[in-house]
Amino acid sequence: MPCRINPSSFYPNCRFQRQAAGRMRLLDALVVCAEDLLASPNWKLRIRAILLRLGEAAGAERASLWKLTQAPDGPLLRRHHEWLSRRSPAEGRPPRLALTQAGLHPWFHSLAGGHPVWGERGGFSPSQQAWLDAGGVRSLLLLPVWTGDQWWGVLELDACATPREWEALEVDALVAAAGVIGMAIERRHAEKRRRDLARQQRILLNNIPAGVAQVKEHRLIQVNQRLCELLGFSKAELLEMTPEALHLSPPHAAETQDAASALAEGGVCRCERELRRQDGGVLDHGGDDLPALGRKGG
Repeated sequence: MPCRINPSSFYPNCRFQRQAAGRMRLLDALVVCAEDLLASPNWKLRIRAILLRLGEAAGAERASLWKLTQAPDGPLLRRHHEWLSRRSPAEGRPPRLALTQAGLHPWFHSLAGGHPVWGERGGFSPSQQAWLDAGGVRSLLLLPVWTGDQWWGVLELDACATPREWEALEVDALVAAAGVIGMAIERRHAEKRRRDLARQQRILLNNIPAGVAQVKEHRLIQVNQRLCELLGFSKAELLEMTPEALHLSPPHAAETQDAASALAEGGVCRCERELRRQDGGVLDHGGDDLPALGRKGG
């Protein structure tokens, strides 16, 4: 007697397998994106490839990164980067989005509170549906991007060909992806702040009329041009020397302790020391009061 099998009995398992495979694709994409962004010195050089990978793994036809700016009439999102699949709608979208416009206030408040916004077109209000229709969006996922405690912008994923139901686990993975992007942006900002500070320090150092040196672990790591002129050494020669090599006599223990205390408090230390010049002569500080710039690492 032939055995009859109802194909519909397999549908739940097939759906479960598709969902599991989708989650694995997203997790794999998250790992690759994190490694890619952390290895790159500039996130802007890799963001298009990141959006492509996340968009494909999420089953989206469009992935966009928006930056939050302040306009005279309220917060404004400006499209920073975008990836489009071959199945994405041909019509373009405006490069700016006013989140406080009529109907989009709920999205603004959710994103500002650190919460994602997602769903199919039918689950949104009529005004929100009108905005989705203008871009050919059938399912939407918006994820806030944070740099530290600063709301930087939004990662957007659009399903345009067919509606896409993102599960909570998939949304969590994409929230983590938005977090990785935010960390990469914050790292770039921190590096820029460090470079700007170093440049300002160099400008200040080279404009001080006195000779100044910075010491780390008993090595000269930074000297200004005035010190080179006073001692007759080139900058390269001084950076190869130790502070002790410039002193004609070792400092007294009490003097060292007083200087260390002044440095720790960010104060001024008074010292009378003779330094060796390149021509064999002697440079006498003359007991001038000089700002204590301090030691790094000892």
